[in-house]
Amino acid sequence: MSRPPFLWEEDLKHAGAAEDFFDRVFALANGPRFLLRSCWWPAVDVSEVDGGVTVIVELAGVAEEDLEVTFCDGRLRIAGIRKPPPIEHQRGALQIEIEYGRFERVIPISTPIDSDRIVARYQRGLLVLYLPQQAKRPVSVTIRDEGNE
Repeated sequence: MSRPPFLWEEDLKHAGAAEDFFDRVFALANGPRFLLRSCWWPAVDVSEVDGGVTVIVELAGVAEEDLEVTFCDGRLRIAGIRKPPPIEHQRGALQIEIEYGRFERVIPISTPIDSDRIVARYQRGLLVLYLPQQAKRPVSVTIRDEGNE
């Protein structure tokens, strides 16, 4: 039994999730993530909703002014930096689990988005983005009569 030909749009729709999954698995298998990467990845939930897409990003401890969100060519990029809080009279760490420093997530969005109407809210460590679907407009097609010249 052979696999049907690629349905590129459908097959590539999930490529970002697969890449993220394998990156996380291999990073965990090789040891502590903070030693292997130059940046960390915040957790992300992406949902299809009526009229568009909702993206929720977990960014506890990140100041709003340290966030950058861009949308271009069907890719949502969320980047920034989480700075460690100052700790007075610290003598040494006993346990380190929280990742600090630069982060970046690039999320492919297959739904056509009206980028002028994207809405972002940042509250209690969660960045919530609503990406409205682009309205489908009828396109007029000009018919040329090539038989009567």
